[in-house]
Amino acid sequence: MARAFKFLSEASLSRSHTDTPPFSLRPVAMLMAGMALSSAVLAQTTATATLPEVHVEAVQEEPAQGRSTELSAEDLNRQGTRSMADVVRNQPLVSAPTIASGSGNVWDGAGTSSYNIRGLDGNRVAIEVDGVALPPVENRPDSNSNNSYANSRETLEPELYSLVRIESGPTAAGQGGASGTAGRVRFATKSPEEFLTGNTTYGSYKGGYLSSDKSRMHVLTGAAKIGEIQALGMYVRRDGEQQKSRGDVPPNDKDWSSNAVLAKFVWGSQTNNRLGLTIEHFDRNTELSNANKITASLPQSPRQDAHDRRTRISLDNRFEASDIAAFDVLKTRVYYQQAQAKNDTYVPQTVSQGVPISRSLYTNSKNDSWGVQLDASKRLDGQHLAYGLNLSSTDSKRPWEEVRTNLNTGAESLTVKDRAASAKTSQASLYVRNTLSFELGGRKATITPGVTLQHSRIAPKDAGRYAEGSPAAAGEVHKQSSTNLLPSLGLSLELQPGFEAYGQYSRAVRQPTSSELTGSFENPGTGYAVLGNPDLKEEKSDNFELGVRGALVPGVQLDASVFYNRYSNYIEYTNLGVDPNLPQFGLFVYRTENLGKVNIWGSELATRFELGEWMPSVQGLSATLAGGWSQGTTRNTRTGQKSWLPSALPAKVVGGVAFDDPGERYGLGLNVTWVRAKQAPTSDALTGNNTERFKVPSATTLDLAGYWNINKHVTWRAGMYNLTNRKYWDYASVNGLAANASNDIQRQAQPGRAFGTSLEVRF
Repeated sequence: MARAFKFLSEASLSRSHTDTPPFSLRPVAMLMAGMALSSAVLAQTTATATLPEVHVEAVQEEPAQGRSTELSAEDLNRQGTRSMADVVRNQPLVSAPTIASGSGNVWDGAGTSSYNIRGLDGNRVAIEVDGVALPPVENRPDSNSNNSYANSRETLEPELYSLVRIESGPTAAGQGGASGTAGRVRFATKSPEEFLTGNTTYGSYKGGYLSSDKSRMHVLTGAAKIGEIQALGMYVRRDGEQQKSRGDVPPNDKDWSSNAVLAKFVWGSQTNNRLGLTIEHFDRNTELSNANKITASLPQSPRQDAHDRRTRISLDNRFEASDIAAFDVLKTRVYYQQAQAKNDTYVPQTVSQGVPISRSLYTNSKNDSWGVQLDASKRLDGQHLAYGLNLSSTDSKRPWEEVRTNLNTGAESLTVKDRAASAKTSQASLYVRNTLSFELGGRKATITPGVTLQHSRIAPKDAGRYAEGSPAAAGEVHKQSSTNLLPSLGLSLELQPGFEAYGQYSRAVRQPTSSELTGSFENPGTGYAVLGNPDLKEEKSDNFELGVRGALVPGVQLDASVFYNRYSNYIEYTNLGVDPNLPQFGLFVYRTENLGKVNIWGSELATRFELGEWMPSVQGLSATLAGGWSQGTTRNTRTGQKSWLPSALPAKVVGGVAFDDPGERYGLGLNVTWVRAKQAPTSDALTGNNTERFKVPSATTLDLAGYWNINKHVTWRAGMYNLTNRKYWDYASVNGLAANASNDIQRQAQPGRAFGTSLEVRF
């Protein structure tokens, strides 16, 4: 695909905004690369092929009150993880919905928007890195569905993370970090300690390739220890094209590149007072040609240049003291994060009121946030008390600007507006949790009550600019705040050593986003509007889970659960018809409302069999089986209408068999994934849509992956994905497509057979 975006420097639009971050991390990237190379030269000791296991305190010290899955850096390597979506490839009841290029308006973005956990996605699933939440995904204010998103959240680089924890179900009260009403995905960045065990320097280079999007990867890593200071630098570069489709209609052309930097410094790693400084940066540039938009009135492909960026600086301290009554461990974090999802779009030629014009459009979703987190814990006789405070503040903006050029006369007109009101969102939460251990019938038992007091406030800003494009909605905008007391209760009973039954209840809330409150698309000339609702209430959920987990017998791990989640004040767009309070819109008004109740229930199972525990002759041979099933219903509290929940994922089973050489020289694994066929309901009780949806067929796919530690310095990994070249779709991404949208259905088929490989050299 040709890089042809010269229009960006020529259009008048380019004079009206600047989005260069106040500081650049490109010099840091070069410094990190230099550190990696110098470490290779200075290394006096060699690194082993397998890095030591690292204790990731930000994730592991909190109790797993419900079902969770942890993936180490090596797990991510072995399953060929190259993107945000790949992280959950082998997880049942977890998916990564993708916005297909060209599926929305010409100015909307594309990419992975969120994670779907147990049937809900978007901002109902929290995503955090080192305890800091990613910015929200923004809904399209010119759509009529709250699950129709305008930007991706692909600002995550898998190579930077030592651990990913996927928590299914709402975040229990009494925990720090971000919280989700459907689940939480937590990423922990790598640390110099995991590279420098027994060494004072470390360096490595890793290169990789994936055929499904012709992407190339380069990773430089360097670490060093000088006195009490340990430092880590990583730089990751990726370049690729559009992901291939097994469908009959080719996807839109795309060129993309990404840069990721991680710089981390640690003082006093082996002392009771550990101080850490982290700088994480990600940027992704994408050039798209949306050929699927070509029509008689739009004869040339719209082109888009998308820029997704996120930069975070965190200062962390962990202080341990055995002689302080208030705590044994006190963890403190102060952070600042800046993020944007910017799209510059050019439409070479279209027709407006019979006049040929070109369009240059700029949209952005900007979020600048800072926060303070305090987490303390104290162990007493039979108790583990934890409490903390979280404070955060985020400034958000969603500008939309357009230059229209009359192709006959050259005359230009500029439109400046906001897709949602700029706002400051503040949140403060206090939490306390206590785990009490005791005996019940001669068995170990625990009870873990917790409570969180959460206060949220959102205050719109820059009302004048917002009123320029949304005069009707601007008159309704006002501040909003709420305070909630959120309890949780966890119980566990040891059935045998290492194997327990558990139960959990939790209450959670989700505050409406600025886009849901003030997102606006007004078209009085045509007679309709799509509006937010500044009077929205927070969504609430009550959640129940029962399960068993642990070592059933030597060599057999079992994790099984059943769950029931109940949501109220569910936010969705609804057609109000003609609103007498907004007479300028004579056709209809869509707006967000708290109009739904949603119930979701289901079950999950995960097992692992270490066959070598029973038969020493097959030491290293293992088998895994994981599966999940769920169902959901919705009820419109205004109309009383009921329907199935469209976003509930189909049943999925993942089975695998693997062999890992006991001498750690090589390994090979085969995974088989089966997904049940499913069709979203024709009648949606919440949105009122009555369109027959695409029936996503059942599919069985096979993935084969292996690794070879050629020596203690070199590891080669390779994988074949979709071995049988099966044509299939991701339900979470396509369930909203109409049954007759044949071109879009074919464009969004997943890739056929693909090959991926990487080579890592350690110095």
